[in-house]
Amino acid sequence: TLREGDEVVVLPGVSCGACEACQGGDDNLCRQYAIVGEGRDGVCADYAVLPAANLAPKPRGLKFLQAASVALVFQTADAMLRKARLREGDTILVHAAGSGVGSAAVQLAKLRGAVVIGTAGGEAKARAARELGADFVIDSKTEDFAQRVRDLTDKRGVEVVFEHVGAVTFA
Repeated sequence: TLREGDEVVVLPGVSCGACEACQGGDDNLCRQYAIVGEGRDGVCADYAVLPAANLAPKPRGLKFLQAASVALVFQTADAMLRKARLREGDTILVHAAGSGVGSAAVQLAKLRGAVVIGTAGGEAKARAARELGADFVIDSKTEDFAQRVRDLTDKRGVEVVFEHVGAVTFA
């Protein structure tokens, strides 16, 4: 429980909390769902009012900027992985594994027991994805990721493709 004066992180998805979607754990499907700062007033102010459900203790080891960014990218990645029904032992291809949402997906997929193949644009992002737990990382600037996935999986492919990049990877 939170007390007055505690450092907190805003969990940015606000929903009604009462509808069927909210009660079923799919609050992002609530008809009233909105992201703080997008579909409703933001928190770039001296004072803000939010539902208690949208506040969490700030992890002590993180700076405010780090803690604030974690909530949104992990929320997005978790919702995508739940929808994909990623299971232990599955192999997942995470596009842009060095990005915010991609790096969250790498970590959450590893926690679920998946084999993670990531794509990243350049060696620095590839290194970051490896450090977060990706089993294999494909440099999308220099390698054909589709062919490399076929090679890595003995032409079996993957159970889940985590796609949040857009038209660049659709084909």
